[in-house]
Amino acid sequence: MNQSFTLEAWVLPDLSNRPGTGMVFSRGDTLHANYQLSITGNVVEFGWSADDTLDVSVKATSNLRDGAWHHVAAVYDVPNTQGRIYVDGRLGAAKTLPPPNYDGSWNLDIGAVVMAPFVDKTFTGTLDLLSVAAGAIYTGDFTPPLLYPEINWNYPR
Repeated sequence: MNQSFTLEAWVLPDLSNRPGTGMVFSRGDTLHANYQLSITGNVVEFGWSADDTLDVSVKATSNLRDGAWHHVAAVYDVPNTQGRIYVDGRLGAAKTLPPPNYDGSWNLDIGAVVMAPFVDKTFTGTLDLLSVAAGAIYTGDFTPPLLYPEINWNYPR
């Protein structure tokens, strides 16, 4: 994959769920990934397969289990060979990573890894306003898309 890209979503993990909350985006199969963005407890992980035996990732920790919506974004910046994770518009982690080596004809799965007839790593919670974009959309801290109040909690607009 020779192109920068950005994955982003609003997430609301289910607080009744144990630490694992699951996959937000997945493009790959059970052995290789073109890219994946997942949340486990308070850890956001963005990664892929660099080759047949090496999977790479960057991880950020943030309080995602507070009952509020959170904006998560993952960027792979080809010119800088860097993976970055932003949570609520703030850089959570950045790491130099080799590029994804697999660009198969896999489907883009949202909320799980789907390898018919099996579904694995199902996200427990709610996802909204998901986006996959060409280019490194975020290069520094930013203001996430607007929120508007809905009774006692914020919901993405």
